[in-house]
Amino acid sequence: MRGHASADPRDPGTTNGAGASGAPDVPQTQTVSFGVSGGAEAPRHARTVMSSHLRHIDPGVASDAELIVSELVTNSVRHAAVGPDRRVTVHLVLLHDHLRITVTDPGGDLQPRLLSKSPDGLGGHGLRLVEMLSTTWGVGRDAVGATQVWCDLVLDPGRDR
Repeated sequence: MRGHASADPRDPGTTNGAGASGAPDVPQTQTVSFGVSGGAEAPRHARTVMSSHLRHIDPGVASDAELIVSELVTNSVRHAAVGPDRRVTVHLVLLHDHLRITVTDPGGDLQPRLLSKSPDGLGGHGLRLVEMLSTTWGVGRDAVGATQVWCDLVLDPGRDR
């Protein structure tokens, strides 16, 4: 099940309904947010910080998550002109069955979107990778113009993406 949506990236899809015992279902969550200064080193710095928080999940899933963050931070640097004087925020929400990744930048003139495949094969692959590696993804903008791109990764590598 793969999809793209425009929705609130801070909602990891949890419910607080009643379980079989009548007690509320409250998934175990872990939330991590960190900011990185923009510029050419931002993707590498984001990967390094992120990898330290993903040591306890499947290495393949962690690798996919690091690639996605690197691509999204690169997009922020390139397309939202996030230089060293501006910041990109990475927000991770780890639930019992998936990891929600959200990358937020100050926003730019263009809305992030999938590009048609380039005949020369150069550039424009970042969101395609996000689409291929995640179960769902989306784009949002807040009232001040900040852009959020989010996606979900299944934590169990044996399950279908």
